[in-house]
Amino acid sequence: MGDSQHSGPRNVHGRRWGRGFRPYLIVAKLLCVAAYVGGLMALLVVVFQAGLPGDAEGWRQVGRTVHRAYAWLIVPGFLGATVVGVLLTASMVGPMARMRWFRLKLLLLAVGAPSLHVYLRGRSIAFQSLLVAAQDVSGMVAVFRQLLAGTVVGLFLGVALLVLGRVKPRLGQAYGSSVRRT
Repeated sequence: MGDSQHSGPRNVHGRRWGRGFRPYLIVAKLLCVAAYVGGLMALLVVVFQAGLPGDAEGWRQVGRTVHRAYAWLIVPGFLGATVVGVLLTASMVGPMARMRWFRLKLLLLAVGAPSLHVYLRGRSIAFQSLLVAAQDVSGMVAVFRQLLAGTVVGLFLGVALLVLGRVKPRLGQAYGSSVRRT
């Protein structure tokens, strides 16, 4: 039946047990990306699809919901995914830096994240100031539509980053010739 002194599975391949913290980091990254993309989707469905409110209290409720979604779900999810992604990449920086899909992902992050942050933060502040005054309905509608556009662009950025990280397209790169052999 087997070796009576060895009760567990036998390691015939010579591999070490476990993979360290990497599987836990992958789960954390998955949860953070789900919070970011899911928060954007939920915001699009709950707030932006519902239509324009008819009174001042409805506009205030929209402003509170948009603020809470970004402050408590979307931005922390994005920052968490970025931090965990850096931790995951730290163990294999050299090979990752040679991959074109990874360079494109970093470029999208470096350009898209700060640009979207500045744009959406400015629109959010403008929306909050219009809500306090509660006089200019056409201004609220215009800023509301700008927030909608920024949220859609943020969702497209998140999906593009997700696809690049999951599919890892070659982008014309022949992996065998571009990776140094050790």
